Amino acid sequence: MYRREPDRQSGVSNGYNSSDNGSVGSHDEGPLFLLEHLATFAVSPETGVLYPPDGMRRLLQMEKTSGIWTQKMQMRIERKSIVILDHENGDVVEEFPMALIREPTAFTSKDPKELYNNIFIFIVTEDAAGNNPSEMHIFQCVNVSAQEAVEHMKAYMAGKAVRGGYERSSRIPPPPVEPPPEPPGLNGVRDKVSAFSANAPSSPGRRTSQ
Repeated sequence: MYRREPDRQSGVSNGYNSSDNGSVGSHDEGPLFLLEHLATFAVSPETGVLYPPDGMRRLLQMEKTSGIWTQKMQMRIERKSIVILDHENGDVVEEFPMALIREPTAFTSKDPKELYNNIFIFIVTEDAAGNNPSEMHIFQCVNVSAQEAVEHMKAYMAGKAVRGGYERSSRIPPPPVEPPPEPPGLNGVRDKVSAFSANAPSSPGRRTSQ
């Protein structure tokens, strides 16, 4: 259903490949979120990306070296899938089965110096046929907090539909004046990534959750 051609060495695929699924109309309508796609990484021991903090570290490395090319998208959360839409025309770019979604995670910061301070990450695991390997998708939330996107996705993963997001036909509301509170001692995204690393499980069978 979707395809990637990541760099074989870095496991990086920055941007979405257009599909010919056409525009959305008959799909189950769910909450819609405005996002900026930042990067997509292959998830494997070979790439060193297994958990959301690994993806954040790789993203921060890209920021310092090759740079990050953003692409504005819309994400609609449906009962059975996550649909990524073209921001301009509403065409379906990608569609991920909900059963393959893992570890929705938010990294937020109140530090105005941090460009990527409202990060939303989720993993799409390999499909049963083995045609599409596991990938990690990283976005910057534009119109809502990343934590809200995480809560919506977790609710749908648990089979509980909730209202939220924004309506495409209406004015996009401004971001919240006050970002969500952070745990004591964590001043920014980089500190949170370090904290996740310190508490990361040593066993590959366990996963870090947010």
